[in-house]
Amino acid sequence: IATSISHVYFATTEGIIRYDKSMRQWNDPLTGAEGVDNRDIQRIWCDVFNEKLYIQTSTGYLEYDILFEQWYPISELPSLNVNYAHVRPPSVMFAPPGLNYAAEGYVSDIHGRDFRFNDIVDDRAGNLWIGTWGYGPAVADAATDNIELLTFGLIQNRVDAVYDDDGVLWIGGSTLGSLRTGMTVFDTEENSFEHIETGWEIGLPAVDVNCIDGDDDFVYVGTEDGLFVYDRDDRRVTRSLSGRSCLPDDYVHSVCVVGDSIFVGTA
Repeated sequence: IATSISHVYFATTEGIIRYDKSMRQWNDPLTGAEGVDNRDIQRIWCDVFNEKLYIQTSTGYLEYDILFEQWYPISELPSLNVNYAHVRPPSVMFAPPGLNYAAEGYVSDIHGRDFRFNDIVDDRAGNLWIGTWGYGPAVADAATDNIELLTFGLIQNRVDAVYDDDGVLWIGGSTLGSLRTGMTVFDTEENSFEHIETGWEIGLPAVDVNCIDGDDDFVYVGTEDGLFVYDRDDRRVTRSLSGRSCLPDDYVHSVCVVGDSIFVGTA
């Protein structure tokens, strides 16, 4: 992680994402820039005024040209005026609901999975910026140590289904062994993300999502285990249909909502 007065940069396994501190929202990621393998970024630095950005890869150092949106190799890292410091995990922090914090520097969820903190940066303005392994970026108030998740990107990489809900995209796909699975809700106007993680606590199992459609009240999710009706207000599955109830088969390939009818294609 690196931070300037205005932005925070997170170097991830899929490229660099950047967060606007004053607007409290995500900017477009730097994954479209030329001259670098986005999956080979090991460290990142920026100066206090957000004018210089540098990274280290397996082949050496690179500098980012803001005007041309391109990376250029450099022989060594120059001296930088920075306003942040990498710090150790505090002994006490307060995690969001559903997660527990351990003083060794990780959070655990209700499934017993641990997500360690790879990096914590103190921006010397009252914020601790946190990079986790598997749960994305986060920020904590340095005074209260309350952790807030800064959800960005897809909960799982594979995309097989997209439902356009007036500019809000509901995205799902095959699990392919992903540690976290489910649907991603992406607001294209606000550039914000929400993760709906599959698991029995919301009534949606951790299976492949083949298709998605919806209406004003519900989102209909077609999976290999049937059709699940997700209630937008209750934020959980309130009904499921399968071969054991009314469908010809458990495996749902397609779903389409027309008026007050739902058309379902199965195997």
